[in-house]
Amino acid sequence: MLQNNVKMDTQTAYFVNGNINIYPACYEHPEPLTAERSRSYPGRITVMENGETLIRPYQIGANGPRYKVLFNTEHCDIQLWGNGKIVECWKFSPRLTIHEICRIRKRESPRIAAFFQTLK
Repeated sequence: MLQNNVKMDTQTAYFVNGNINIYPACYEHPEPLTAERSRSYPGRITVMENGETLIRPYQIGANGPRYKVLFNTEHCDIQLWGNGKIVECWKFSPRLTIHEICRIRKRESPRIAAFFQTLK
C-alpha cells in the first residue's frame, strides 16, 4: 500500500488511488503514436497521442459486496442482494443430466424450504 504518490523512475508514476502513468522515454520519437487523440484498450488502459499511457484499476468492491450469502447447500446459495431481493442461485456441473439435477433439487429443497420458514 502506497503512502504517497511515487515516481519510480523518469517514466513511471504510481498513485495512491491505484492509477499508473507511463511516460515515453526521452529518446523515443516525438511524433504521435496513435492516429486519433487517444486510444482506449480493454483493461482500462488509455494511450495518449504523445505516447503517455494511463492505467486505471478496476473499482472492485468499491460499493461493498453485491450480495450476502444467507444460507448455502452443496448446490444452492440463498443470497440477499443490496436492493433487498432474496435469490436462490443453483450451480450444477454441465455434465449432469436433467434427471440427476431433479434428484439433487428434490434432495436439497426441504433444507431450503426450512430456511425460508425461519425467515418469517
